[in-house]
Amino acid sequence: MNKKIKNIAVILLLCYIIFLPIGAVLLKKSFKNSFIETVNYKQTSDVDYKVYLKENRFFETPYLEKGKVYITSLIDNIDVDLNYSIGFDLPKTGKYVYSVKGIISAELQNDKDNNYWQKEYELLPEKTVDFNDSNIIDIKENLKVDYQNYNDILMEFKKQYSLSMNGSLKIFMTIKSYINSEFGGEDFIKEDEVSLTIPLTKSTIEVPIEIDCPKKEDSLKSDKYYMRDNKYTIMRIGGYVLTVFAVISYIFVIVVFIIKAKNQHEYIKKLSKILKTYDSIIITVKKMPSIKDLQIIEVKNFNELLDAHSELRLPINYCDEKDKATFLMISDKIAWRYTLMKDR
Repeated sequence: MNKKIKNIAVILLLCYIIFLPIGAVLLKKSFKNSFIETVNYKQTSDVDYKVYLKENRFFETPYLEKGKVYITSLIDNIDVDLNYSIGFDLPKTGKYVYSVKGIISAELQNDKDNNYWQKEYELLPEKTVDFNDSNIIDIKENLKVDYQNYNDILMEFKKQYSLSMNGSLKIFMTIKSYINSEFGGEDFIKEDEVSLTIPLTKSTIEVPIEIDCPKKEDSLKSDKYYMRDNKYTIMRIGGYVLTVFAVISYIFVIVVFIIKAKNQHEYIKKLSKILKTYDSIIITVKKMPSIKDLQIIEVKNFNELLDAHSELRLPINYCDEKDKATFLMISDKIAWRYTLMKDR
């Protein structure tokens, strides 16, 4: 193996060491053109109510506060405040749609998840509100619920069919928020419900009015977006080119070293055979004698040197040098030389 190929192998090895990490970094950065849009939010809601009473000679106040026990025959109406709020970490644009409905339900006495009959009422028509560059959606609605009307309907149903049943009125506000994507993707959609459930068909409301007010802090996430930018394409192409070149360089260096190892093995094998076979006529020297003033005959193989030895019967000098083994035989003014190279 000549020096030129060795130098090329060294240069390509350096290219591999330098270009492979650069190519890997470029490829890694080129695939960072994707991201997931996130909307962080904090949601709160609340339901408050007052139970207004009919005129009577027992209660001095016109209404009772939330969480009391109520006599159904004295209830005039229930004043309900529905509150819903959601705050974003950054200003957002979009719209929200909400409405309030009520459902009366004739439920099995020991199984409130199943019912004989139910009916839905629209208490507040659907409203659509746009918001622009805002950090918060805030909804406040007040309703006056005619408790006696709904209670009478279920009492009549119970009496007509002689049922042993429980009744309830569920009032719920549904909110559907559409939050615009900042990158032209699909809107984020968030659906929530705020509700309260009022028992019916009882002489007294002994069971507390059930309230469901979701409160949480979370985030909405989009699908993965891919940014269209030429710089990512350039980085990707550059990364692939450098990586491929580095791999090819590495393969070339490996091939060179394999060939070198093979040549080294062949050299040792051939030299060992010569030294072992012709030990009796070979003299090992540390340094070759000077042949400056001699006529030098370069022979192509060791057999030609043996032919000269057969005629002259002179010893063959052998010297192990850095990258070769030299065999030399001198007679008068003539020197026969055979050189065995390590990398050939």
